[in-house]
Amino acid sequence: MALSGAPAAEHDKATGGYLMAEQQLWQSSAVAERRLKLFANFIQSDPDVTYIERIWQVGGILSAPFASRPNDELGLGLGRLEINDDARKHLREQGEPVPDVEYPAELYYRVALTPAISLTPNIQYFHRPGGFDEAEDVVVVGLKTVVSF
Repeated sequence: MALSGAPAAEHDKATGGYLMAEQQLWQSSAVAERRLKLFANFIQSDPDVTYIERIWQVGGILSAPFASRPNDELGLGLGRLEINDDARKHLREQGEPVPDVEYPAELYYRVALTPAISLTPNIQYFHRPGGFDEAEDVVVVGLKTVVSF
């Protein structure tokens, strides 16, 4: 619809699914809070209704990276986003640039200021943003604030 200007196609169903796995690989004997977990996620969306059809993610989380900071966390995530083949075909037919795969990555450090307040600065890196070969890589710096009450 957004690409062609035609009325929206109607669908009476949509399917999709996801798999998630997380495994603790190690725990320090010296600092009980310090542990390393790895994770993997996979999302498959219905190609009839979504632009991004598949998402793959893997990464790791290190809790209590420093003995003096038992509630802090360091994390790294890597991903792969695959653009829907039908959307790619339609763009090709329209003579538009055709995206393929985007590779995002994120590195963060969560600082627990108090049990109720944390700050999480992060750096995000996008290779082939939007799925375009010719697109310049992008770096984004962010800051997340969480207040729990």
